[in-house]
Amino acid sequence: MKRLPVKWMIALCFISPLMAADQYSLVIDAGSSGSRIYIYQVVPNQHDDLPAVTYVDSTSVNPGISDYNADPAAAKANLQKLIDFAKSKVPAAVQKATPLRLMATAGMRMPIRTERDQIMTDVNAFFSADGSFSYKGGVILAGSYEALYSWVALNYSNDQFDPAQAREGIMEMGGASTQIAFHRKKPFKHHYVARAYRGKAYNIYARSYLFMGQVEAMKLSVDSPCYPKKYPMDFGFGTGNFDDCSNEIMERFNSICENMEHGRGPHCIFKRPVKSRANIAYFAVPAFKETFEFFGLTPDVDLNELAAQGRDFCSMDWEAVQAKYPDIHPFFLKTFCYNAAYFHTLIKEGYGFEDRGAKILPNDGSWTLGAVIDTHMGNEPAEYKAGRKPKT
Repeated sequence: MKRLPVKWMIALCFISPLMAADQYSLVIDAGSSGSRIYIYQVVPNQHDDLPAVTYVDSTSVNPGISDYNADPAAAKANLQKLIDFAKSKVPAAVQKATPLRLMATAGMRMPIRTERDQIMTDVNAFFSADGSFSYKGGVILAGSYEALYSWVALNYSNDQFDPAQAREGIMEMGGASTQIAFHRKKPFKHHYVARAYRGKAYNIYARSYLFMGQVEAMKLSVDSPCYPKKYPMDFGFGTGNFDDCSNEIMERFNSICENMEHGRGPHCIFKRPVKSRANIAYFAVPAFKETFEFFGLTPDVDLNELAAQGRDFCSMDWEAVQAKYPDIHPFFLKTFCYNAAYFHTLIKEGYGFEDRGAKILPNDGSWTLGAVIDTHMGNEPAEYKAGRKPKT
C-alpha cells in the first residue's frame, strides 16, 4: 500500500482527532414562553448511517421571540446570552464550523403572518451578523416536524433505531400545541413523513394541533365545571364536575374549529379523530407527564383510572384541595381538574385510544435531539404554513 506523504501524515495527526471527537451541533428551541439552546456532540456514522449524538448542555432565556417586537433590545440581549453560553461549551477551534439552527415552535405559529415574518427577519439578521457559529438559518417549524423530531428523538434514545426493535409512538403536550407521531408499514394518505434509518423505511404519521396545547386550550374551553368546587372565579365559583368539563371541552372546540383558519384556531380533532395504533407504546411528554404523576398514574396510565382520579379531584372543595396539597402553588393546583378532563378527552376522543389500549409512558427527551439527527442526515426542516379557512 502506498504511503501518504509525510506532510499529510503530520496534518492528519492534528486534524483527525478534532474531526472525530469534536463535532458539535446547536439547536435553539424558540418556544411560546422562552428560548432554549441545546448543545450536542456529534460523531458521524456510528450506528450504520446514524451519528452518535450526545447531549452536552442547555440553557434558556425568557420571554420567547414571539415578544421580540415589543422590546427588540431586550430580545437581542437574550439571544446574545444563548450565544455566549454556547461559546463557553463548544471548543473555540470548532465554533466556526459548528452548525447553529433556530427552530421556532407553536408560540411563533400564532402571531399574524406579517408579525412572524418581521420577527424572523430580525432574528436571522442577528445571528448572521454575530458569526460565532455556522448559522444555518431560522425557521418557524411546521408542527408535523416538531412531532417527527420528537418521534425520532424517542426511538433513537431507546435503541438507536435498531432495525430488529419495534418503534414507539409519542404524544406531546406543550403550552400552545399538542403533537402525536407514530408509524406503520402502509403509507398514510395525509400528514405523514417518510424516513429511512439504518436501512429500514418508516412511514410516520406526524401531526400538530395548534391552539390545543395546555395553556391555549384552557383559554378557549375552560369553564366553572373545570375548576374544583368553590374555587373563586371572576364570575361565581367552580362547580367541579369532571364529566361536565369534558363535555364542554368537546362542545366548545367543535363549535369554533370549523369557522377558523387552522393557523388561527384549533383543528376539528373531536369530529375527525386520529386513528392511533393501539398495539405500540406511547410516550407522553411533558405536561402529560406532570399531570399523570400528580395523580399517581406513572409509569403506566389507564384512562379509566385517569377519569376516576379526575372526578374525585374536581369534586373536592377548593379549601380541602389546598389543605391536601400545601406544597403546590394554587396557580398550578387549580389546573389539575381541567388537565385531567382535557387530557382524558383528547387522548380518548381525539387521539382515538381505547380505555385500556396503548400504554402511555413518561419520557423526558427533547425534540431537538431528533432535529440534530434528521438534519445531520441531510434533511431540512419544513416551514410552517397556515391552513386555509374552511369553506362554509
